[in-house]
Amino acid sequence: TWLPEAFGKLEQLRLEVASHVIVLPGGEELRLTVSGGLADTHADGKTVEELINAADTRMLQAKREGRNRVVVGSPVATRSGAWRVVITDHGA
Repeated sequence: TWLPEAFGKLEQLRLEVASHVIVLPGGEELRLTVSGGLADTHADGKTVEELINAADTRMLQAKREGRNRVVVGSPVATRSGAWRVVITDHGA
């Protein structure tokens, strides 16, 4: 399945963005975060609309649960073996 690879790429992007600090002209520091949601054709639907809705629902869940996270419908192990997901109900 492609889901572990997609999760790994999105998690890599999330970490990269979070690691940078933008210093504003007044010296204030700005830190950005990424919240993301992934959908799977096996569990969330077959049409583009169904998949986008499922991914969007999970992204909003990530924001509600504290931001700076990736939410998928089932656990996904990254290649390093580390787990960094929020498990959701497929009906959410």
